[in-house]
Amino acid sequence: MLPKREASPRRRRPERRQPRLELVEIAREFRHLRGEHARERPNSSLRRRHGALLAELERRLETLLEHWVQDAGERERWRAYLHHGASAPELSIPDGPLYKGHSALGGLIEIRETSAGERAVLIDGTCVDHFGAELPIESPLPFGGSLYEETFDSPPEAVGELAAYLRGKLREPPWHWATVLYGDGIIDTTFALTERGRRLRRVHAPRV
Repeated sequence: MLPKREASPRRRRPERRQPRLELVEIAREFRHLRGEHARERPNSSLRRRHGALLAELERRLETLLEHWVQDAGERERWRAYLHHGASAPELSIPDGPLYKGHSALGGLIEIRETSAGERAVLIDGTCVDHFGAELPIESPLPFGGSLYEETFDSPPEAVGELAAYLRGKLREPPWHWATVLYGDGIIDTTFALTERGRRLRRVHAPRV
């Protein structure tokens, strides 16, 4: 059984790196640095160094857009946000679950991270409880008198290529599976395994 919700005095960062948060952080850092760059003396070494940092931030944003944003219009909105600010666009790919499983009777449980950094428990799509991010997630997961075995939606091909990359058999991450693996809660934006991904590796080793 999951513990009851506990008060959280401060907002916690997500337990994994998320594409939208990374894009927002890059854009904010870019605009702050651009302001400093504009105030520096022309042709000064500091201005040149900040110019190189601005170019690197823009490159990082373009790399994230290439890997995580398929829609051309959505990419343009992020570029506009980088240069002009205003409201950060939403991403068309949802964050994956921290846990997903089914009971013997077919019930579905999901644990998802909230914007406040807590963890929401959903049964068949309805939020029924919250608990603190500092508490571990068991697998299989007991809740409400049922036991929920953890399940994964990623196809074997995606998991196999991820495993090959983690073992060093692939030089580059399998980016064509990025949104699938991320949406299943297995990886973060750097292709590092999440808590859920590490459970998959323990259960299905040597696949992952």
